[in-house]
Amino acid sequence: MQQRVLYERKQHEYVPQNTNDITKEHASKWDQLNERFALFLTKHVGTMETAYVFTVLSLTGLAGLLGILNGFVFLFISWASQQFVQLVLLPIIMVGQKTFSTENKHYKTMNSFVL
Repeated sequence: MQQRVLYERKQHEYVPQNTNDITKEHASKWDQLNERFALFLTKHVGTMETAYVFTVLSLTGLAGLLGILNGFVFLFISWASQQFVQLVLLPIIMVGQKTFSTENKHYKTMNSFVL
């Protein structure tokens, strides 16, 4: 009696690939520039130095609100915190996080071939 084989294992040759080349193949030069800028901001905004700058920014706004500083200072700090940080900086950070996750996904995919 002949035995049936349900699965036959085939050894595939491992071909290493640079994940940076994979992501750059599909992006235009403008997209690459945008992603590099977003990654730069994402890496540098998530630091304690930036937290200190935002703390000084908010305390300066508080001093302007209490009348210790000129009213223009309060208006400028309000604009900087509401308009610039929320409407400009946060979307750029989101793009940086998306790029980080895409690179991480490609990295995991390449590592799965090694295992």
